[in-house]
This record gives sequence, C-alpha cells and structure tokens, in this order.
Amino acid sequence: MTSWLVTGGAGYIGSHVARVFAERGIGVVVVDDLSSGHREFVDPGVPFVEGSILDGDLLGRTFAAHDVEGVIHIAGFKYAGESVKRPLHTLRQNVVGTMVLLEEMQRAGVGKVVFSSSAGTRAGCSGATLRGRWSRGRRWRGGVGRPSRRLPGRCEGAGASRAGWCPRGPTRTRGSPR
Repeated sequence: MTSWLVTGGAGYIGSHVARVFAERGIGVVVVDDLSSGHREFVDPGVPFVEGSILDGDLLGRTFAAHDVEGVIHIAGFKYAGESVKRPLHTLRQNVVGTMVLLEEMQRAGVGKVVFSSSAGTRAGCSGATLRGRWSRGRRWRGGVGRPSRRLPGRCEGAGASRAGWCPRGPTRTRGSPR
C-alpha cells in the first residue's frame, strides 16, 4: 500500500489530516520533530517518525520504507514573535527544510505535494496574505511571511518549478484585500 507523508503531523492541523487519511483507508505516515507538536496527537495506528525535515537521510529512508506517493507539507514555524527574535532559525526550518524535502522527493520520485501554511505568504501576492502586516509601501513588517516569500525563488533555482512543485500565482486567505 502506498502512503502519504504528513510533515508536521503531530501538530494540531497535521494530526487531523493524518487521522482523516487513516479513517478513509489512505496510507499515511507522520514525520515531526515534536518542537511544537505532540506525539499523543498522532493516532496509535499511524506510523510515526520523529525527526526534522532538515534531515534528508531520514526523509529518504521514510519515503522508501513507507512507499510514499505524496506529501502534505505542514511542518514549519509560524509564530511571528519567534520569527522576529530568531529569523535565521525560522528561515532554516521553513525555507531550507522545504528545499531539503523537495530534493528528497525528487530523489525518491515523489511528484505530489500539498504545501499548506496557516501563516506563510507567497510571491506574487497582490495584497496582504496576513492582514495588517504590510505597510503602504508594501514592506513586510512582521517576521512570519518573509521566509516563506523567499521559497518560490529558491525552489525554482533547485529545479523544483520544472517538477511543478513551486507555488504559482497569488495566494490569498479569507479576509485579505484583493
């Protein structure tokens, strides 16, 4: 049976995604470093791998061991205060971690990905994805979105856009300006 990998699957949203997959008979495996998730959030019947998306070897072994066909990528740091205090830490996890994940997906021949972020923004936005965070001059005033805005350009350089993995076009959330 093939599986879907849920990164950040021990967090609130990720654990719900993994639970629904399992309930519907879709193979699922969770990877989470437990930096903000909780092991007990993952259903006992769902395979759990403790580790970081920054660990390419771990991801490669997980893809092989669980015959992963696709990824729901939810792992990332989203707390604005922390991203302002520790911008390089947030950048490493959110941008570099995503690049490592995409590289390992490419090595394993995994071509399906859903990138889900409750706090990120994408290049090409015509307005604020996080309401109230943009100045009139379109300068970012918070910490969370800035690393995620860098992802499209970085993954294109890594060849991910040719595989169809890079976000394209504007991404807006409910309540954001048009």
